[in-house]
Amino acid sequence: MPSPIWRQAARNRDFVVHHDDRVDEQALWTTVSVSFPELRLHLEE
Repeated sequence: MPSPIWRQAARNRDFVVHHDDRVDEQALWTTVSVSFPELRLHLEE
């Protein structure tokens, strides 16, 4: 069973792909530029 973080990532991806007209561009940019690098650091530990 996938961990909660992967389930949330999958839900976020599905939302962006299927509802791109409703995506908050600033929130998406923050996710890509801040949250993804933080996640990468945790995965590399």
